[in-house]
Amino acid sequence: MRANLGYTLLEVVVATSVMTGMFLASGTVLVNSVRTWRAAEAYTAATAAVRDASLSIAHELESASLLGNKALNPPVAGLKLAKTGDAITFQKPLALSGELWSPPIQIRIRNEDRNGNLKLDGGEDLDKNGVLDRVIELLEDRDGNGDYLGPGETRLLARGVDQLAFKLDAPRATIVLELVARFPRFPGSPDAIEHRHQLPIRIRN
Repeated sequence: MRANLGYTLLEVVVATSVMTGMFLASGTVLVNSVRTWRAAEAYTAATAAVRDASLSIAHELESASLLGNKALNPPVAGLKLAKTGDAITFQKPLALSGELWSPPIQIRIRNEDRNGNLKLDGGEDLDKNGVLDRVIELLEDRDGNGDYLGPGETRLLARGVDQLAFKLDAPRATIVLELVARFPRFPGSPDAIEHRHQLPIRIRN
């Protein structure tokens, strides 16, 4: 019978190689699991961003006036889309009688990410708040002076949206809303998870 004199060098090398392989395999599985989890997290964030934005915009637009009413004093303006398609101006009733209407309201996107890399680069922080803004805003000229700089005249509707487009289907009294949100697949990644959403909004007035 062989005496118990310990392990040979060959046995130690083989055992070390096996253990190293197991650790490497476990590390690879762990890294892939983390990346999958991060990608799922990015997809969830993108989906939530377009869902929240579409619901907020639909809530504002459903009661807007499609054609307006020039007989009222002051006259009510109809829906007006920006030439670029990424902003819309409208008015909505403030009373059931239909005689009192809001000042002109505009919904627009403000995306500071000019190069689309989802990082705040030099010259992109236009409002100097230290954040890469990709937001949808509601602007209302409450004081009637032609700008949206007064208190409470600019309100945040949604964050994390990269593209916004409005399309008017006048015969069906419908605005088709199109949104795109993008989030990094994982922190620091140049690759992004993208979610697109389209929502028809029926105009009631």
